[in-house]
Parts: sequence; structure tokens; C-alpha cells
Amino acid sequence: YDRANFIFLGSHSKNSSAVDNTGLQKFNGTFQINMSPLPWLTTSSMIHFTRMDRNRNRGIRDRIAEVRNIPEMSSPLSPNKEVYGAYLSEFDKSIDDNRSNLLMGFITLDGKWEKWRWNTRVNFDYNESLRDYFVPSSLIEGNNFVSNYYGTNIRLNVNSILQHTLTINDRQELEITAGIDFWKDRYKYNYATAYDGPNDYIKINVVNGKKTDDDYLIPNGFKVYRYTDQERLNLLGAFVNLNYSFDKLFDLKAVLRND
Repeated sequence: YDRANFIFLGSHSKNSSAVDNTGLQKFNGTFQINMSPLPWLTTSSMIHFTRMDRNRNRGIRDRIAEVRNIPEMSSPLSPNKEVYGAYLSEFDKSIDDNRSNLLMGFITLDGKWEKWRWNTRVNFDYNESLRDYFVPSSLIEGNNFVSNYYGTNIRLNVNSILQHTLTINDRQELEITAGIDFWKDRYKYNYATAYDGPNDYIKINVVNGKKTDDDYLIPNGFKVYRYTDQERLNLLGAFVNLNYSFDKLFDLKAVLRND
């Protein structure tokens, strides 16, 4: 019989719109392998990744919400092609990078020997979102703006069971299953906005990340506002299942679990 098999899948899709040069690029890849190194042992594993790059629109509503600035509305742009073209050319000085990455997978070990069965499975899921945004001073009446966002969602799950089937006699059978279940989640984001940079050539708020220095995270030429948060969730469970069968006519099940 086949001792191993694998599969690899890859794809790329690109969606674009004629409206405001918006678009989305997506890359996907999946690799899965199944093996049976021993007659009584089977292992399976899979890893999948996705990357998405997005071009956002340049609408004034979204920019006002992000920058938290209400522009002067009494003198709107004149309906002139050259004037509007000069306005759009100012966006060439800006930065608007949006990216999402996803990595997920699992590995499973499954063993069977006579009336014993053992199964262990490890699942992981990693998701991150990044955004770097810069608006030049020509679009905010002399005051430039920088924002940076980095958020992650991480999940780890480990599940393991040991099962034994006990044959009492020809008519009675008892199946005993014991196992553990562990979950670990973390949700975190770092978001910072900065105003009034020295000029439009410095588009990134560069700081010193060394905690032992006196100028740790002190901005250089920007007025910075930071928003950070993190949440951790942990769950550990242990359980025992009993499944009694009489002559395949009557079943009695019992569960004991503690989380």
C-alpha cells in the first residue's frame, strides 16, 4: 500500500477597479502530506499561507476619518481638469500600504494497536495586518500626517486522546476515552498616529526601540499618539468518556470533564 502522498496548491488572483485605481492582489499556497511510517502509525500535516495587498481608494471621507481633520469646505476645487489633475498628483507623495498575512496548519499523529487507539493533533493559526499611511502637508493645509498599524491574532490548539475498547463478553463492550484539550489565544495591536512632521520627505516616525536607552520610543519631530492593547485567553480541559454497549441494542454514555 502507499506509505506516503502529498499535494501542493498555489494560486494568484488580482482584482482591479477602474474607480480610483483600487485593487486587491491575493497569493495562496497549501502543502499537505500524509505518511504511514509504521503499520500502526499514521501522520498527516498541512500548512497554508495567504497574503493580500490592497490599494485603497483616495476618497476624502476616509481620509478625514483617519486623519481626524475637517478641511475647509467653503472653497472646493474648481471643476477644471488641470486643477483636479494637480490635486491627484499630490497623492504621489503619500504612502498607503495595506497588507494582510495568514499562516495556518496542523499536524496529526494517529496510532492503532489491537484495541488501543491514540490520537494527537496540533493546530495553529497566525494572522497579521499591517498598514503604513502618510498624507503630505499639501493635502491637510500645511500639516502632514503619519499612521502605522500592526495587529496580530494567534491561536494554538493541542488535542490528545487515548482510547481503549474493553470486551466484557460476546454481548457487552465498554469503550473508554481519556484526553486533554488546550487552547491558547492572543489578540494584540499597536496603532500610532503622528502629526506635524518636519517635512514631507520624512514619511516614517523612526524611534529608538532599545528599552535601556533614555530616548526609548521618543519621537523625532512628530507629535505622536499611541493606542495599544493585548488580550490573552487560555483554556485547559481534561475529560473521560465512557461508552457502554449491550448487544448493540442498548447504549449508555457518560462524560466527566473539567475546564
